[in-house]
Amino acid sequence: MTDEKKIQRKAQVFLDENSIVHLSLLSGTFYNGRLFEVTENYLVIHDREVGKKKIFLFDIKSIDEFTEEQQ
Repeated sequence: MTDEKKIQRKAQVFLDENSIVHLSLLSGTFYNGRLFEVTENYLVIHDREVGKKKIFLFDIKSIDEFTEEQQ
Protein backbone atom coordinates (compact mmCIF):
# COMPACT_ATOMS: atom_id res chain seq x y z
CA MET A 1 0.00 0.00 0.00
CA THR A 2 1.41 3.41 -0.97
CA ASP A 3 1.85 6.28 1.48
CA GLU A 4 -0.84 8.23 -0.40
CA LYS A 5 -3.30 5.35 0.04
CA LYS A 6 -2.52 5.11 3.77
CA ILE A 7 -3.07 8.85 4.17
CA GLN A 8 -6.33 8.62 2.22
CA ARG A 9 -7.61 5.79 4.44
CA LYS A 10 -6.67 7.61 7.66
CA ALA A 11 -8.24 10.81 6.36
CA GLN A 12 -11.47 8.97 5.53
CA VAL A 13 -11.71 7.67 9.11
CA PHE A 14 -11.13 11.19 10.49
CA LEU A 15 -13.77 12.55 8.09
CA ASP A 16 -16.28 9.87 9.11
CA GLU A 17 -15.64 10.61 12.81
CA ASN A 18 -15.72 14.41 12.24
CA SER A 19 -12.37 14.65 14.07
CA ILE A 20 -10.10 17.67 14.14
CA VAL A 21 -6.83 16.76 12.44
CA HIS A 22 -3.23 17.96 12.37
CA LEU A 23 -1.98 17.69 8.79
CA SER A 24 1.73 18.19 7.96
CA LEU A 25 2.96 18.79 4.42
CA LEU A 26 6.33 17.79 2.97
CA SER A 27 7.08 21.53 2.62
CA GLY A 28 6.89 22.00 6.41
CA THR A 29 3.52 23.77 6.34
CA PHE A 30 0.83 22.38 8.63
CA TYR A 31 -2.93 22.78 9.05
CA ASN A 32 -5.30 22.12 11.95
CA GLY A 33 -8.99 21.68 11.25
CA ARG A 34 -11.83 19.47 10.08
CA LEU A 35 -11.93 17.55 6.83
CA PHE A 36 -14.76 18.25 4.40
CA GLU A 37 -13.93 15.90 1.55
CA VAL A 38 -11.54 13.01 0.86
CA THR A 39 -10.99 11.74 -2.68
CA GLU A 40 -8.53 9.46 -4.40
CA ASN A 41 -6.20 12.39 -5.17
CA TYR A 42 -6.85 15.18 -2.66
CA LEU A 43 -8.66 16.23 0.48
CA VAL A 44 -10.31 19.44 1.58
CA ILE A 45 -9.59 20.74 5.07
CA HIS A 46 -11.08 23.76 6.82
CA ASP A 47 -8.06 25.12 8.68
CA ARG A 48 -8.78 27.14 11.82
CA GLU A 49 -6.75 30.10 10.54
CA VAL A 50 -6.76 30.09 6.71
CA GLY A 51 -10.15 28.52 5.98
CA LYS A 52 -10.86 25.90 3.29
CA LYS A 53 -7.87 24.48 1.47
CA LYS A 54 -7.53 21.71 -1.13
CA ILE A 55 -4.45 19.56 -0.45
CA PHE A 56 -3.12 16.88 -2.79
CA LEU A 57 -2.35 13.58 -1.08
CA PHE A 58 1.16 13.40 -2.58
CA ASP A 59 2.03 16.67 -0.75
CA ILE A 60 1.07 15.29 2.69
CA LYS A 61 3.77 14.05 5.06
CA SER A 62 1.41 12.96 7.87
CA ILE A 63 -2.13 13.25 9.17
CA ASP A 64 -3.10 12.60 12.78
CA GLU A 65 -5.88 13.43 15.17
CA PHE A 66 -5.31 16.91 16.62
CA THR A 67 -4.10 17.20 20.21
CA GLU A 68 -3.54 20.38 22.23
CA GLU A 69 0.25 19.76 22.23
CA GLN A 70 0.29 20.41 18.45
CA GLN A 71 -0.70 24.08 18.81
